[in-house]
Amino acid sequence: MIEWFTNHSLLLLLAAATITSICWLFQANGRLNFKSWQVVTLGVAHTCLGVLAVKAFAIIEGFGDLSVVGNMSLFGGMALLPIFYGTLARKGHRDTRDVFDVLTMSLVMTLFFARINCIISGCCIGAFIPGTGLRWPTRELEMAYDAVFLAICIPRVYRGEMRGQMFPLYMVSYGVFRFITEFLRVSAVSAGAFHIAHLWAGIAVVLGASILVEMRQQTDRKERKVRV
Repeated sequence: MIEWFTNHSLLLLLAAATITSICWLFQANGRLNFKSWQVVTLGVAHTCLGVLAVKAFAIIEGFGDLSVVGNMSLFGGMALLPIFYGTLARKGHRDTRDVFDVLTMSLVMTLFFARINCIISGCCIGAFIPGTGLRWPTRELEMAYDAVFLAICIPRVYRGEMRGQMFPLYMVSYGVFRFITEFLRVSAVSAGAFHIAHLWAGIAVVLGASILVEMRQQTDRKERKVRV
């Protein structure tokens, strides 16, 4: 039984992630106003596209090497899924801020389950803690980050607070978290203490912060117009 679970852990965890995402989408559907069948379809599609995104980004990291097609880079969700979010908002005639806020929670939920699979499969391991035979619990730390992010942001998304800010907040917070913990990881692509993930983390922080600043400036301009 344990062997069967181990051999099928990815599919089982993706199914769990999809179910969790669908439950969340139903809860937050007040912001999206989709029909029930559309919510279910969106939950399934989000998981499938997420898998394609992390696999595609692994190929990008491998400079087009198709031999790494079985690998996954979790930065792929952050980098590529916004294309889907933007398209969904435009074609579905939904507010872009609502789509991004709600689906950012689905993204983080899916990545939480993905890290469970990392533990089961033994990938994405931490480096050895100096002077011990133990490794840094980087995967567990990332799961803790995901849980804290969701606990803080889900109530705000549900109440419609901080509209449009959840994805850039995720970019900044995850970028900072990953940049720090990446020093504790083992990586196949590195230059000394720095890994390729340090680059993606840095880009995420800069882009996310830029988006937040621009949103703040737009809000300030609107408030000044109202006062005038």
